[in-house]
Amino acid sequence: MAGCAIIWRSTWSHHAAAPVVGYSIIGFFGPVVSLIIVIGMSNVAGQTKKCFMAATIFVAYCVGNIVGPQLIKSQTKARHYPELWLGLIICYCITIISATTLYFVLLRENKRRGSLDLNPEDRNSLAFKDLTDKENPYFTYVL
Repeated sequence: MAGCAIIWRSTWSHHAAAPVVGYSIIGFFGPVVSLIIVIGMSNVAGQTKKCFMAATIFVAYCVGNIVGPQLIKSQTKARHYPELWLGLIICYCITIISATTLYFVLLRENKRRGSLDLNPEDRNSLAFKDLTDKENPYFTYVL
């Protein structure tokens, strides 16, 4: 978010350093995309559910790539494309709020499952069945 705000609100001159700094900060978002995919795939069980999760992440990525260019309007170049940067900042805020909410929901579910009185021998019998994370009481969510 900081990188977007720096680029948006800085002066765009021939030797301006601020937009370069903002662009460099935005570059740290790349690894986060990989982490989103890994966490999404780690927190589901069951073959069909994993396939659906992978497809959902792919579709969301594609929608973002389709919507992004629509936020650039050449008429707003003098104001540094406010729709683009505001859209990115809003998406980052939504991502942070969603990730925080998901963390606490999964933490609560892990605590609930940890308090269940389960037979450890049943864990091995369920290990290779195609159960979803909701169906398998031994499944632990990755935080």
